[in-house]
Parts: sequence; C-alpha cells; structure tokens
Amino acid sequence: MTPDIGKYMYYSLTPRQQLFSLISIIAIVVITVGSFVTHSRGASPPAPLEAALTLRKVIEGKSPANILHDDNRCMAIASNNPLAPVHFLVIPKKCIDNLSFINDTDRALMGHMILVASQVAKRQGIDGFYRLVISNDITTMQHLHIHILGGEGWLGLEDDTLAKC
Repeated sequence: MTPDIGKYMYYSLTPRQQLFSLISIIAIVVITVGSFVTHSRGASPPAPLEAALTLRKVIEGKSPANILHDDNRCMAIASNNPLAPVHFLVIPKKCIDNLSFINDTDRALMGHMILVASQVAKRQGIDGFYRLVISNDITTMQHLHIHILGGEGWLGLEDDTLAKC
C-alpha cells in the first residue's frame, strides 16, 4: 500500500547525505558564532556594515566628503571611487538598508532623492546623459543609495562598470 503523499511526507537520507547535512549545520553554527565572537572583541565589522557606518559618519558630519547637496532628507556626495567621469551618490538621511525595506511612507523621500539626483546632475554638467543605479545588494553596502554616473564620452555599457555599483 502506497502512503497518501498529500497526508504524509517521507524523506529518506542515506548515511552520506545525513553526514553532509550535519557538517553543513555545524559549519553554519561555527561561522555564525565565530563572526559574533570576532565582532564582540572589537574587530572591524563586515564590509557592508562598515561602508554603511562610513556613510552614517558622512551624514552626521563626522567624516569628510565632497558634499554636492545637503538638505534635511538626503545628501549628494562625490564618489570616493568614481566609475565614470562624473560619479556621485544620493543618500537618504533616514536609515534604510535597501529597497526591500522601503514602504509607503518613503514615497516622498524616494521621489525627492531622484529630484536631487537630477538637480545635481545638471549642476555637474551631465544633464544630457547619465544613469541612475540603485543596487539592492546588501553585500556591498547596508544603506540605500543611488549612484549617478555620466560625463563626457561615458556610456557605461562597454564593460562591467554598472555591476560595480
């Protein structure tokens, strides 16, 4: 008699699969605990968090930056590692990890950031052609920001420039 699959789910793992599962679980625990212990001893935070903390310091005026725009909702700063002749970032002053964390109350802020990007692009002389890039990847930086890239002769299509944002 065959069991009713809708009622019962039966998984059979070979001893090798069981061992692999156990090793995987142990590795995850060791990495997690090791990371916690390292950070609790005052070691540097992981790169995305460190980058976000650097942005927080810029927003709070505790770290130098080439500020192109500053108001009560966002800032625009020149990129420290430009990937185009003109490359700047628009950063909300509100702490938002990435696009996955925005909600209806952030609509006005997001619209304002795009407007600021447009205004700063015009002041930087790239109002004819530029790209706005928002990466939803928190492995590079844990703070929402918009990259604006453009400038004389730059298309941003010939290499992996946009992938670096």
